[in-house]
Amino acid sequence: MKYRPEIDGLRALAVLPVIFFHTGSNIFSGGFIGVDIFFVISGYLITSIILQDLEQDKFTIRHFYERRTRRILPALFFVMFCCLPFAWYWMTPTQLKDFGQSLFSISVFSSNILFFLQSGYFEHAAELKPLLHTWSLAVEEQYYLIFPILIMLIWRIDTNAIKFILSLLFIISILSAEWGWRHNESANFYLLPMRMWELLAGSLLGLFLHNNQRPIYAAQILSIIGFLALIASLILFNKNVSHPSLITLIPVIATVLIIYAARNETYVGRFLSSKYLVEIGLLSYSAYLWHYPLFAFARIKSKEYIGASTYTVLILATLFLAWLTYKYIETPFRDKNKIKLKYVISLSLISSLLFIGLGLVFYAQNGFSERFGAKEQTIFIQQQSIHQPFLINCSKNTTVKNDDYLLKTCALGAKNQFNIEYIVWGDSHAASLAYGIDNELKRINKSGLLISTFGCPPVTGVTRADNAKMRPKCHTFSQRASSLIHKLNPKYIIISTRWALHLQGKRFNNSEGGIEPGEKVQVKGVQTNGLMYDINVKETYLKYYQELSEELKEQGTKLIFITQVPEAGWNVPERSLFELKSTKENIKTLKSVYDTRNQQTYELFDALQNKENITILDPSELFCDDEFCHHTQDLIPYYSDDDHLSFLGSKKIAKWIFKELE
Repeated sequence: MKYRPEIDGLRALAVLPVIFFHTGSNIFSGGFIGVDIFFVISGYLITSIILQDLEQDKFTIRHFYERRTRRILPALFFVMFCCLPFAWYWMTPTQLKDFGQSLFSISVFSSNILFFLQSGYFEHAAELKPLLHTWSLAVEEQYYLIFPILIMLIWRIDTNAIKFILSLLFIISILSAEWGWRHNESANFYLLPMRMWELLAGSLLGLFLHNNQRPIYAAQILSIIGFLALIASLILFNKNVSHPSLITLIPVIATVLIIYAARNETYVGRFLSSKYLVEIGLLSYSAYLWHYPLFAFARIKSKEYIGASTYTVLILATLFLAWLTYKYIETPFRDKNKIKLKYVISLSLISSLLFIGLGLVFYAQNGFSERFGAKEQTIFIQQQSIHQPFLINCSKNTTVKNDDYLLKTCALGAKNQFNIEYIVWGDSHAASLAYGIDNELKRINKSGLLISTFGCPPVTGVTRADNAKMRPKCHTFSQRASSLIHKLNPKYIIISTRWALHLQGKRFNNSEGGIEPGEKVQVKGVQTNGLMYDINVKETYLKYYQELSEELKEQGTKLIFITQVPEAGWNVPERSLFELKSTKENIKTLKSVYDTRNQQTYELFDALQNKENITILDPSELFCDDEFCHHTQDLIPYYSDDDHLSFLGSKKIAKWIFKELE
């Protein structure tokens, strides 16, 4: 196949936005689209090569996988090997255990399945997984376990059927993606059935261009249209776009148009063939492999927000390491004359077995917590509380669960579903509080129920407008919660949520270097047909809770509001570990920052406090003095991250709640 420098330039246009996107930069808010560009390019090139070999009657499965092995594995395994010492010395036991799972899954080409099961790509926790980006390699390799065999079989039977069968698979896959983002966004993002259509788009282009003369007269305009559409996607798409879905057709078709039309006689072709873009494109695979581990380990090691200057250094390091890897790993291993196949296979097999073994050991030994002292291990226990069952089982996707599931799985205390006296209602902050509530209810032999969903306000008729995936979930969740509250007739409803974030919309900045990552939050009203409208959040919440208070007063139910638990800005367990090795100071932030942050929260609850069946409990009384809000006790964290309560924090606040209710 004739070399096309503009495709290497297109690779540069794919990898650079991905790298910038992972820095958190707003330059390319749709930088994740770079992976989709790679999928289309890969589908086109591999299909073109397979068809050429089939036509010349020299295609073999052995030869195909030899090429893929030489192309993918040496650089991948080298980067994985380089990650090992940093993982051992810098990662907590939980992180190393997860890292072990990554090593294993990558070695068996299933890391996309692992990360689908663990978390979403855009979640903050994902930023600390050094090998998260290998999910895209797994998707490609799974595709190439099936595709060449399918093409070879169809070619032998009926060459005219190839386009029809691939087109049919394309339609099925893209419709699966359109269904998937509505029902399981994590599976939709990571798994092959919902991603295959992007690779097939490139494959279909390869089929179309095989032995076909392209209309030169259309090349200029088509390449410009494709280029502009691609740039627009990289700039205008963001984390909240339903992706992949039908809207992803825009960058995919744009990439197809560029590959189809952008040759040397076009403006776009000449731009993409420019020296520096081509050179970056040649390094793109190694740059993609290196950038995410560098970023993730920098975040793990740093205890504060990583700024632009640090990311600039990391990007330069990425390009330098990519150049070294391309020159001394990629290029030699791809040359059959330099490294024989038997050595490639031997090294690949040994590396695979090594990483499978290490992965199993890291997992079986729970991340080797004995690497650390007793105090550090106590901190790790608090950090792990973010994975407590109430958060995982009762706050994730509860909107698709029925009432019986909630009553059994999310029961608190004595677990008598026929006499539930306490309901804990809210988002993940209510779920993190539920651990302590559960202990207290067991102590007094009372029954309770947790009703929570990640990110959703405990108010009917509103939703999270900033997150397309949450919009229908939040509305369904609040309706179900309201129905259960009226059905169960509890004595107390304990309401906890991220009040300051809802009312301000801004993530927390503690003014001392602790800046919470994440996008702004926007709460809007939602009609029964799903249409959203702007609201005054404070006034909407106030009106809703006043009306709810009146409704529940007749049945004797009391509303217990837990106002804003002090936010930290820093990841408290990680900062505790840092302080344990240095100044040994407890973690605290200024009370004045808390007061400023929660001005609207104060106003909301001041207006509610005169209701006879409403009790307002302010956690700042528990965690703050006149000058500081304290986030640790003897360096043991009250938090599992920067704002969710740990086991210790949850028990502390739950005891205080029940003491206040006596």
